[in-house]
Amino acid sequence: MDLPLPRVAAATGTPGDGGPAVTRSPPAEEARAVAVSRGHTPESRPPVGAEPLRAAAAPSPLLVSAQSIALPQGPLPALGELVEALERRALRSAGLVRAAQATTTAECAALLVGLWTSLADLRAFVLDSGTDVRAWRARTGLTPVCERALWWTRGSALPEPEHARARLARLRTRGPQVHAFTLRSPLPPPH
Repeated sequence: MDLPLPRVAAATGTPGDGGPAVTRSPPAEEARAVAVSRGHTPESRPPVGAEPLRAAAAPSPLLVSAQSIALPQGPLPALGELVEALERRALRSAGLVRAAQATTTAECAALLVGLWTSLADLRAFVLDSGTDVRAWRARTGLTPVCERALWWTRGSALPEPEHARARLARLRTRGPQVHAFTLRSPLPPPH
């Protein structure tokens, strides 16, 4: 069963440093700001996840990334904070074509699914997001358990969460194959 991920307001500054804490915009507001910066008005732009961010520029095939992030004994609000940081980072990434709203399970695990233009663009996002993960770990003292399955698709539709979880499970049991592979064992796009 998928549960909505709680939205956590992240703040800048540290308690007691004398500086004001500034609340960041929720991902939906940031998505609107990104759309406006790309020449789209919020009224003409659907919410993130409803339509491709860069449909006209999206080549075929596209790379699907399904990432599971779990905190086995961790608090759900802390997981929500990490997921929001990763979503914000992805929205600023050049290679993101489309992203689904993150979902979570009762086992305190989140699923992030997105379409990317290339392995190189996804790899750049993963490397850049390391800063966000390290800052979150320093702040919370928690260590997430993460896994990612990749596969190529010719369409621009995002897979259902159940399908993405099945690809993750297949990768876990059978190892990298054409149906699910990793950044460490990449497969070239089909011709």
